[in-house]
Amino acid sequence: MPHPLHGLPLSSQFKDRGRQLLWLAPALVVALWLGWQVQQRLTWVTHGLHIPAQVIELSRSHSRSSTASGRSALRLDVVVDVPDPRREGAVERLHFLAPLLHAVLHVGDSVLVLHDPLTLSPQEPFVLAHPLQLWQGPAFGLLLLGVCWALPYAALHRRYPAPEARRRALRRRQWALGVAVMVPVLVGQALALRDRAAQDGDRALEARWPAWTELDAEVPRPWWWSRLPWHGVDPVTDEAGAQAWRSAPVGPGLVGWGDVGASERRFKFVRARMLALREQPGALAGLLGQGHDPNFIPLYRFFLTHYLDATWSAPGCSRCNDSSQVTEMAGDLMLMLVQDGRLDEAARWAPRIVADKLPGADARARLSFLIAYRSLLEAQLGPEAAQRQLQALVDDAIAAARAHGETWALERWAGFWRGYVARPRRGLAATR
Repeated sequence: MPHPLHGLPLSSQFKDRGRQLLWLAPALVVALWLGWQVQQRLTWVTHGLHIPAQVIELSRSHSRSSTASGRSALRLDVVVDVPDPRREGAVERLHFLAPLLHAVLHVGDSVLVLHDPLTLSPQEPFVLAHPLQLWQGPAFGLLLLGVCWALPYAALHRRYPAPEARRRALRRRQWALGVAVMVPVLVGQALALRDRAAQDGDRALEARWPAWTELDAEVPRPWWWSRLPWHGVDPVTDEAGAQAWRSAPVGPGLVGWGDVGASERRFKFVRARMLALREQPGALAGLLGQGHDPNFIPLYRFFLTHYLDATWSAPGCSRCNDSSQVTEMAGDLMLMLVQDGRLDEAARWAPRIVADKLPGADARARLSFLIAYRSLLEAQLGPEAAQRQLQALVDDAIAAARAHGETWALERWAGFWRGYVARPRRGLAATR
């Protein structure tokens, strides 16, 4: 049977093949997306943290459209309470849009929730592990692939009237779609295998690191530590290489994008570099200043516990001293503790800092600390009591800023009592 394009001018053949490719392109794009969806869920199931949660509510709500029609849509949510591995002793309340699970789950049921900070965004770090919810995305992708396949399949009948030629063409297109689905899965699994091989080298590398018993006991390595391999870089002896590793994009084999996993990479870099700076408290304080997120709470706590009485200064650097660096670090720690609702621990650090470090701190450190202290006191006592207790410290800071000619600080202090105040979180997460 001669090929249907045999005998046509070359330009006509190219046009016909381009038309066929355009018909197939949507299906190929959907097939690639379907493969990525499958690989994403394989990563969650294989590497994520499986956390038992309890269903506390099956909610129904109506949202009215903002269009002129004013139609309302029914929203079916599953509300669960889950222990939050990112916050010590905290329980997070999560709302999942899960209409398929409304007829399956009941209040009081136990379900599994997957948490993976290396592949899920910080805004939505949890997913329900129930099959009806977890594989809903790939199921929709499969349905969409079938719809997109209809157009090129219909075109085959017009282009290949002979059954045998049509079957051969159909097999070629099916193979193309199959390859498109498998490429993201195979690439993801191959990179994950490479990372697992690198973990063997990491264990040998980390076995040579100097021991620090207190650090290991008070700040143990988190469960995801081995999933960010060093790939031959020794952070204890090679600071430049470790800096490049820290600044690199999210590790290969992961399905996250953007800043997903950046906090974990920064934490791993800092915790490893601490081993090289154990006898240098000033350098340690500067290193810890690279992190300002909840992952660093145990590191800040460790430093303040063991180095609060240490003193240091560097000539020609107004910020490179124990008063400024420790005051700012304590402010960051207190602010994060207030947001987590751990007011008693936040209050434990305030008197020592006020007595020993705040008088010698620079303007930035004073501002950071007193914002955190105000947040703590307002959460404990209310705004009026907080202002009565802190006003003398604020006045001292304003006087110091005037003495040093720090006009930017005076502008900030002028609006101090109108500025941002952190509030304890109530355990409610954004609706997904």
